Amino acid sequence: MTENKSIRLLTMKQVLRATGFKSRTTVYNQVNKDCFPKPCSLGLGRIR
Repeated sequence: MTENKSIRLLTMKQVLRATGFKSRTTVYNQVNKDCFPKPCSLGLGRIR
């Protein structure tokens, strides 16, 4: 049986809203602690 997994990329604004964190710094600190996935570059000026 094939499992269908979809990936959803969130904006920083969506991450802050979903987590309740107040700043981007908190999110990036969590990324550095390996508690959050690293951001993905989508092209010029776009990171998710």
